[in-house]
Amino acid sequence: MKRKVLMIFTMIFLSLSLFAGKNETVIRTFKKKFPQDNFYFIQGLDYKFDLTTNIRYRGILYSDRLEKLGYPFGLEMALEGGSDGYSYLENYEALFLKIEIDKPIEEKMKEIFGELSVLNNNFWLPTDCYKEFLKIMWQDVSFENKGGAYSTIVNVFVDRLEDIDKEDMKKKTYKFAKFLQDEINLKTYLQVYIRDNSFFEDYNLVAYQVYPPFREREDIKKILEKIKAKEEISKDEKIALVNVFYKNFNYKMRNTSLNINFSRKELKKYTEQEFDGELLWEDYIDEGRGNSNE
Repeated sequence: MKRKVLMIFTMIFLSLSLFAGKNETVIRTFKKKFPQDNFYFIQGLDYKFDLTTNIRYRGILYSDRLEKLGYPFGLEMALEGGSDGYSYLENYEALFLKIEIDKPIEEKMKEIFGELSVLNNNFWLPTDCYKEFLKIMWQDVSFENKGGAYSTIVNVFVDRLEDIDKEDMKKKTYKFAKFLQDEINLKTYLQVYIRDNSFFEDYNLVAYQVYPPFREREDIKKILEKIKAKEEISKDEKIALVNVFYKNFNYKMRNTSLNINFSRKELKKYTEQEFDGELLWEDYIDEGRGNSNE
């Protein structure tokens, strides 16, 4: 019995040493490339052996430079057993360029749709392409020469879907689209998902949506505990949650949508612009809560 217990403790010790060694290896790789930054993992690296993939380690790398920007998300990594993280060096550099592009977009989104909104701008480019895009932002550029994104997704929370002023929501969506096209010089498929505040009453949905490293942060943990206890949370508490939500939403619980596609054709005048989405339907509220194709 003692021998078995000793073996278990030995395996745990070796595993912890192995993880610590891998963390240090990856951090050294990044420190060598970016000596001005201090790096640390806010999750993992976690080891998992899976015969279906060569990925063995998953984790989220963070740095003091990201912290100074107030950026709450890190660099998510999926590494093979022998990887030192080198393949993610460009991703880290590109992340700061994307943050620079997304910041004014997120500010405008919150100005138009309110603080209870989340931006997911779906375009990942090599660093040189991001740098070129930054050069054309705020410039007078023809539609053909604007940059492109696969999609730009906004998730916005309202008190009750039944009370939505459809015309007002169309105007807000168009205004944001014009900003993206004319000021940011971005061609994209804009998808606005409007969600019912009842989302915040479902502990499992909210806890899943919170970015993993923040689920145990004291202020967020207290809010989650209130939701779990079926207590009502304030607007400020909802905003605190939204600010640490995953950018991508995988649930369709009580939502409707409004979209404008100007990825290939320039926006028309508001009165002539084509919209699509569930908000335009007679029965426009989707009650489903399964996985979404967003």
